[in-house]
Amino acid sequence: MSRAFSIRPKVDGAALVDNRRIVIIGAGVAGLSAANRLKERGAVPILLSTGIGASAMTSGACDLSPWTGVERRLPSEEALSFALALGVFEQAGLVATTEGVVRPTDLVGARVLNLKHLRGKRIGVADFPRSDFRPGALAHQLNESEWARSSNTHFEVVTVNGVVSEEELRFPLPAFQRLFDDQKRLEFLRDSLGVISSQVQALLVGPWLGEENTLIENNGIIVGETLSPPEGAFGRRFERGRHEFCSALGLEIRAESVVSIEEEKEGLRLSIQSQDGERFGSLWADGVIVATGGLVGHGVGVFGLPNEPTDLRVPLDPAIPLFGGAKDGWDAAEDGGRWVTPPHDRRASIVAAGSSVVFAGDVRRRVSSRAPGGTLLGAIQSGIDAAEALFL
Repeated sequence: MSRAFSIRPKVDGAALVDNRRIVIIGAGVAGLSAANRLKERGAVPILLSTGIGASAMTSGACDLSPWTGVERRLPSEEALSFALALGVFEQAGLVATTEGVVRPTDLVGARVLNLKHLRGKRIGVADFPRSDFRPGALAHQLNESEWARSSNTHFEVVTVNGVVSEEELRFPLPAFQRLFDDQKRLEFLRDSLGVISSQVQALLVGPWLGEENTLIENNGIIVGETLSPPEGAFGRRFERGRHEFCSALGLEIRAESVVSIEEEKEGLRLSIQSQDGERFGSLWADGVIVATGGLVGHGVGVFGLPNEPTDLRVPLDPAIPLFGGAKDGWDAAEDGGRWVTPPHDRRASIVAAGSSVVFAGDVRRRVSSRAPGGTLLGAIQSGIDAAEALFL
């Protein structure tokens, strides 16, 4: 039998200056950055999430502005600090895609090869031929890139023995990635670097190197990945970093979804249900941040009229992007282009929202955030701005 659960509203409906209870719907980077800012402000964030969101599918590049644009906006120090605090990124650099495109990024993901530090070096491309990783074609395309030519950097295919078998090379990508979660397998990879140390100064592999975030190196040779497609290994590193970040901050992610929000005299009443659908009830809050779809987010907005219900059943449905291809590694900077096309505009289904409901992430065309959206750092900034909007 289903059982109801609820948390009582604040006494007399009085607005709290400190310790305000703010429910955040969504626990990707937009939701996490909002929670972090609320904690700094003395509020009490409550994170709700019913599964892995778009942030866990990031490519390993962290940007504010689309990387293909002529003008690049600089991320704020607060957004950069938060991204670095997640423990899965390092400072700005250059990264390679699986099709041989070299491109800049504001932050480089853990275990993604940062080419910025390898100008003028010889970089090996591991001879692990797969349907999703073609070493010869990759080395050729990288050598033909403007960056490689201008920096006198050379890529070459190198043989790496004793790490994977011919049979394992035919494994599907998820199974192949998990081979490298085994520490013994990574030791085989490190040992093999000694053999090729006279040939190259770094080794480039596909998006496979397991869920750990530590650097892989030996004999001065660094091993790193290309950018990941949606199912690449970096997403699992992000999930690991998110868990550790929440633990350090004392944040719990509750496996609950919101069906509707109503603004009442006592505050905002959220109708919620558990992930398994067995429990339902009410959750009271002083404010709500809707942070669903942060990775393809387009900023912050405040919509609607007070004292009218908001039906959120449609916008809280999973919004899985439609992929037309990922030859360059999935990159949210291409939002609205050939790589990522959100299937619907969540905002269109929102009937009315009280002034205490603020949006971060996938809210389009009405943008008050400093971030343009469509990128990871843009989603982070939208979460910070959403938290600040509740204190205006």
